[in-house]
Amino acid sequence: MAARPFDHYLRHNLYFDTGGLFGNVNAIRAALTEIPPGRIVFGSDYPQEIRDAVALARFTAALAGSGLPGDTIGGILAANGATLLARG
Repeated sequence: MAARPFDHYLRHNLYFDTGGLFGNVNAIRAALTEIPPGRIVFGSDYPQEIRDAVALARFTAALAGSGLPGDTIGGILAANGATLLARG
């Protein structure tokens, strides 16, 4: 039996990436209903999913223009990944 409720592990131990979304910002919005913004990192699933620079640029531009809070967007595109890597 786990020592804490599942939500604790979801919020404090797991990271999720944006790969596998076909560049769909609405999927990120849906994920944010359950996953804290600081736990989502940018990913493209290259080369399986986003196969070219144009599609990748379109996805990041859509995320930047999504109306999500600036710190959420900045976190997903860079800061959250840097935090994860620093945990090493």
